[in-house]
Amino acid sequence: MEGRGMHNSPGNRKLFMSGLIMAGGSGKRFGDQLKFMHEISGKPIIKMVLEFLSKVSCSIYLCTRFDEMKIFRGIQNENKIHFILTEGRGYVQDLRSSVAMIERFPLIVMGGDSVILKEDDLIRKIMESMALGKDEISFFNEHGASEITIIRRKPGIKESLDYENVMLGPGCIMNINTREDLENARKIYRK
Repeated sequence: MEGRGMHNSPGNRKLFMSGLIMAGGSGKRFGDQLKFMHEISGKPIIKMVLEFLSKVSCSIYLCTRFDEMKIFRGIQNENKIHFILTEGRGYVQDLRSSVAMIERFPLIVMGGDSVILKEDDLIRKIMESMALGKDEISFFNEHGASEITIIRRKPGIKESLDYENVMLGPGCIMNINTREDLENARKIYRK
């Protein structure tokens, strides 16, 4: 049922054929370590994103720059990640070129610095939103864009998809953009 957005596999109910992690920017606001490599509850943030996408998607792609690819080698084999290399020109440009390379839809896109705080709430909202029938759904939280987007079908060249913006409940997801965000996420996970 590829076009419907559901895929059933033994013991798992996958919502998406593909998951895409956007990790192509430099993301070095915290010094020499990339922000998605910082740990929360003993795990790098990117590992948390991978674990979530493994639950909801059949295959995982990671958009990154060539010079940062070595960072992901250790987790590649463990998670069967497919790399999409970009020049790191910006989120929108990297997303467009990545989507053009992916063949299996529907697709869920997440930022490599996304921390899911209420997984059940997020999955419920995703399922409700997919029932809207829009080709593209972007999720927002109380702070703005959440860096989660659903793309139901591959767009044609220069095609704009029919889209919907959906608001997530408070505290559902957090993007790590500052050291303060990182410390707040760590506090929430300790509770």
